[in-house]
Amino acid sequence: MNTIIFIIFLGFIQGVTEFLPISSSGHLALMENLPFFHQYSAEISREFSFTAFNVILHLGTLSAVIIFWKKDLLEILFQILEDLKKGNFNGKGIKKILIISISLIPVLLIPFIKEHIEYTIHSLKWVAGFFILNGTLLIVSHQLPKAYRKKEAKTHFLELSNKSALMIGIFQAIAVLPGISRSGSTITAGLISGLNGKESVRYSFIISIPVLLAAAIFESMEIGRSETGNQPFHWDWLLVGFLSSFTSGYLSLKALVWIGKKTMFYPFGVYTILLGCLIIFFFL
Repeated sequence: MNTIIFIIFLGFIQGVTEFLPISSSGHLALMENLPFFHQYSAEISREFSFTAFNVILHLGTLSAVIIFWKKDLLEILFQILEDLKKGNFNGKGIKKILIISISLIPVLLIPFIKEHIEYTIHSLKWVAGFFILNGTLLIVSHQLPKAYRKKEAKTHFLELSNKSALMIGIFQAIAVLPGISRSGSTITAGLISGLNGKESVRYSFIISIPVLLAAAIFESMEIGRSETGNQPFHWDWLLVGFLSSFTSGYLSLKALVWIGKKTMFYPFGVYTILLGCLIIFFFL
């Protein structure tokens, strides 16, 4: 496998695992323990800042989310501007941004527990356990719509209470653990809150945009602190990585929206449970 093919592979893995409910951080932690990954990542690191490469992959998936949900994002932006122009602080735009802000509060606590998170990333025992937990959550989420059959499902996140918005945010923060999917956990929390499958998916990715942007900014700051920060930029590698993560991310979003309508997350649950068991069997 040459370097370009490996870069395409990494971009594909980033795009698919970032959005489908199977955990990008868990798959990255697993790959770091595979010999072939070390071989090619070392080759990239010798000629290029691997941290910078991670930034490009994150920007690819971030761009996919923004373009995929551009209509919804522009609607929120115009509603906020209209509310501010009219001084209507009870308008839909202001209410939407307040609910989104509440869901983002738990993520602000992550820097304070960074050391504990890094410990779990380097322990396959924890990664395997979180994969199994993630799978269990996804299988449970398949049963949630049945539990809400007697109730009318919410079709818009504006119907969320502040408590429900905060709960979804807590689930998003928990997903920083390797093996716990951000999309899977927030979609499950949305279903618990009474949102229908389609809206759970939509809200999950609306609140993911500030998180993905923050991750890209944080990694950009790391470039300046790392020894590899002065390495030359291979623009062809950057472009290939960006296009790979963007394309696979965009297609994964389309797939997840379809899955959300069917509320059919259990196959991913079975996959991550089996993956967790395989890690235990082969690596522990």
